[in-house]
Amino acid sequence: MSNTEKNSNNEQQDKATQQEMKVRETEGKSSSSPPTEGKTPPSKETSPTEGKIPPSKETPLTEGKKAPPSKKTVEAPAEKFKVTSSPHLFGKDTVSKIMWTVSLCLAPAGISSVYLFGLKALLVILFSIGGAVGAEFLWQRMTKQKCTLKDGSAFLTGLLLAYNLPPSVPLWIPVLGGFFAIIIAKQLFGGLGQNIFNPALAARGFLLASWPVQMTTWSKPVLNFFAWDTVTTASPLGIIKEGKLQEYINEFPTYADFFLGNRAGCLGETSVLLLVIGGIVLIALKYIDWQVPLTYIGTVGILTWVFGGQQGLFTGNPLFHVLAGGLILGAFYMATDYVTIPATVTGRMIFALGCGILTTIIRLKGGYPEGVCYSILIMNSFTPLIDSKIKPVIYGFVKKENKKA
Repeated sequence: MSNTEKNSNNEQQDKATQQEMKVRETEGKSSSSPPTEGKTPPSKETSPTEGKIPPSKETPLTEGKKAPPSKKTVEAPAEKFKVTSSPHLFGKDTVSKIMWTVSLCLAPAGISSVYLFGLKALLVILFSIGGAVGAEFLWQRMTKQKCTLKDGSAFLTGLLLAYNLPPSVPLWIPVLGGFFAIIIAKQLFGGLGQNIFNPALAARGFLLASWPVQMTTWSKPVLNFFAWDTVTTASPLGIIKEGKLQEYINEFPTYADFFLGNRAGCLGETSVLLLVIGGIVLIALKYIDWQVPLTYIGTVGILTWVFGGQQGLFTGNPLFHVLAGGLILGAFYMATDYVTIPATVTGRMIFALGCGILTTIIRLKGGYPEGVCYSILIMNSFTPLIDSKIKPVIYGFVKKENKKA
């Protein structure tokens, strides 16, 4: 081949090469050029194929295999994470359960009073409970509060008030007392858990100061359910207070009358045996502290034995002062009220000791033969002071020693 032919072939190859390079440059420019009008480029985040979702990079999908189920977050119940004030430990016993249990333990003494004093005693109990329950219902409706009759607190207040009334009292008195106990002594202080004084005893004190004749007229047991007329008499404490020893001996020959309730007195204080049985049940259920009734009753027994003197056979007799009157009812069912007594066991024993001292002073030196009601009310006013002075030990707290100068 000649040299001219070789040169022409090389020139043709160079031209072909240049054309290929120009074609490549135009293709690169077209790919990098902005999109033409009316067309939108596919987004980098979405797949170019329409209607198809690409599998996740972490769990690639293969043909013939199903995607694993996604893990759903499980929300914990809100009840387990409530933020409340102390105490943070809760038991199974509710307010409703405790109130109805105490009422059930008091029921035998009420049945005994109906057996002893007849239909009039039953009506006094029903009217007293009706007055307390009706007062709470009306108050909560008027103030647009939630109805709390199911918790049994108003029922128990009315029952305790009836147990502190004579069987011959007019029926309008327990109704009025129920309204006073709920509205004045309880609701005006803020409701359940906020009252300073025991509502039933506050109502009894109000009734006794307002109508002393009706509140101190006692009846002999009739042992007839349908008997309406009763024979009035004095209470055992009243007879001894007046110094009528022979009359007392004629009326109450044995102590069995105190245990069984065959004597004059308030409806719920007569049968000591049934009251003690109910109190033991409450202690066994740990609803009340045994230290409170033991301290209260023991203080009255010791002080009346020491300071009773020799004015009469029963004046300095501790057994008489323990069984007569409303000491057993007050010690087991009223001095142990959760709201109106101190929070600590030591404070409650001091509270019971004060009740015993005041009861003895009123019985032996005061003009009124009974002192349980007023002694508990007076000590209710000392509960905040006792709580401020008697405080539980804080475990884990290191007391700083005083540095000597």
